[in-house]
Amino acid sequence: MANTNNRVSVIIPCFNCRRTLRLAIDSLRNQSVPVLEIIIVDDGLSPAVEDIEGVKIIRISENKGVAFARNLGVKQAEGEIIVFVDADVVLDKNFIRNILFAYGPETSGVGGRLDDDGSYLIGRWRNIYLRQNFGDSVWERLPMLSGAVCSYRREVLIAAGGFDEGFLTNAEDVEIGIRLNQQSRILKYTPLAKARHLRRDSFPSLVKNMFKWYYWGYKAQLKHNLISRGKAGNLLKSLILECRSDLLDDILQRRNPVFAVLTCLNYFIKFVSFLLAVG
Repeated sequence: MANTNNRVSVIIPCFNCRRTLRLAIDSLRNQSVPVLEIIIVDDGLSPAVEDIEGVKIIRISENKGVAFARNLGVKQAEGEIIVFVDADVVLDKNFIRNILFAYGPETSGVGGRLDDDGSYLIGRWRNIYLRQNFGDSVWERLPMLSGAVCSYRREVLIAAGGFDEGFLTNAEDVEIGIRLNQQSRILKYTPLAKARHLRRDSFPSLVKNMFKWYYWGYKAQLKHNLISRGKAGNLLKSLILECRSDLLDDILQRRNPVFAVLTCLNYFIKFVSFLLAVG
């Protein structure tokens, strides 16, 4: 395990997540390796998050967005390693231990494995096509870390200037991942740091969030000149081929026509989001 002296600050950006917040905090309190502090950044909620014993709460009078909340938490954190956990995520008891174990001397950040609730259809589909993890193997270098369960060295975040606060709801994790990779920073993934997503999407919320994920993800790439409207044709061809392959799996292997409909919709939204993002 890296020499972190257990100086871990956990930051939970919180907006409209009171239903699951206590469960997230309980999972942090039950960790096999204790953390230095738990910080909730109450991002303009009304009513505000109530005081919780042993938890530091930073209250913002108005909603400033997830990137602002993350940055504010980092400024007031004392730990050498900053772990970000979404308020609707429950951690395995060894999550912090396995995150710390994955750090090497040159590692700037480590992400964990987040799985969606597989007890309902949309959750099962998301675990295949919109999963927030990189699978069952360790990855030594990644383009980004999923913001819901990730960690960084505090000094790295500060040196990078923090998260881009122009990304209010999505893709702040994508954008900072691009910047850190441009600086040759090492971002790592360990599947041993497990977490469970308590979110349960309805069809309307799934569609809404797909648009936000893709649109802001493309905006992050556009900011760094990684995409352009001139690549729309190539992207369309690639998406058609990918969609065809996934549809065959949905129909022939999974024998699930609802999956097939969601998959088609997913690729359609991905392309439309690209066109909207690049203008």
